[in-house]
Amino acid sequence: ELVMNFLILHMNGSLEILINIINEGISEKSRPSTYMDQVKSDWKDAWIALTFYTTLNNIIELENVVENEKQRKFYQLLADKFNYLFDETFWNENTGRYVG
Repeated sequence: ELVMNFLILHMNGSLEILINIINEGISEKSRPSTYMDQVKSDWKDAWIALTFYTTLNNIIELENVVENEKQRKFYQLLADKFNYLFDETFWNENTGRYVG
């Protein structure tokens, strides 16, 4: 729950796609976004976003198990809008594929 709170409060998780807070949105000045590829991929990263979505779904299941309906509904609302936000952020109509 502490990790989820950090993602939501400090990395924009409650509003839209997570923002990599160590980067400014300018790829030339940014640090690598993930350990996997060490590519400067800007301040919104598809891999990080999908990891957040997986985390959301896992915590929804956990909240369901402990019967914390209020938190489960909160996380479910975030997960429900994720597909739209992901497509809006990473789909490139010109190339016909996801980028980021």
